[in-house]
Amino acid sequence: MAVRCAPGRGGDGAWRYPVTLDEVSPRYVEALIGYEDKGFHWHPGVNPASLARAAWQWATHGRIVSGGSTLTMQVARILEPVPRTPLGKLRQIARARCSSNGGCPNATS
Repeated sequence: MAVRCAPGRGGDGAWRYPVTLDEVSPRYVEALIGYEDKGFHWHPGVNPASLARAAWQWATHGRIVSGGSTLTMQVARILEPVPRTPLGKLRQIARARCSSNGGCPNATS
């Protein structure tokens, strides 16, 4: 799956250039995975422990402290933006799960 983006500034002002995985240093990829999603290599697109932690923090603090999203869930949110609500998170989870299982019907890639 490739995220397509034209060179230049995104809506948030950040510069983005589309690249293939072969054009990115493997050390960068491992650093990204290590920082953003330590369970990337073993979970099925969703990390239940991270989601439970985030839900507990939300319940005890009354606000979102951390999101619990995996890298796969973050890509799902980029490809199909959803509101930051429990229902939106469920849609993001469903998209991440089917992406990890080989693809979603009507998926944008």
